[in-house]
Amino acid sequence: MRVALVPVAAVRAQGFDVRVAALRAVAHLSYAMFSGGGLGWAETAMKRGEFAVPAAPPGTQPDLTGLSVPGSRKYRPRAGSSSRAGGAGARAPIRSPFVT
Repeated sequence: MRVALVPVAAVRAQGFDVRVAALRAVAHLSYAMFSGGGLGWAETAMKRGEFAVPAAPPGTQPDLTGLSVPGSRKYRPRAGSSSRAGGAGARAPIRSPFVT
């Protein structure tokens, strides 16, 4: 897996942009849409090895502070949604960072 941190300033310096929009398909589901050509340029730059994030030393544990997962105390399914995995009518709550 390749990982990179590409500054938007670097994208714009190459004549591209990164514009983001959200499409709310239904009340509980949004899709992010990108335009401006910047993501394509960033992907190509990343594959060339630019903006690479170096691998952590062996045994390093990630800092997951602030993240929550189903089953943790911070996770609260939306009212009316099911917390079951699978099954008829089961829905996982979706929280989009793109739609408030």
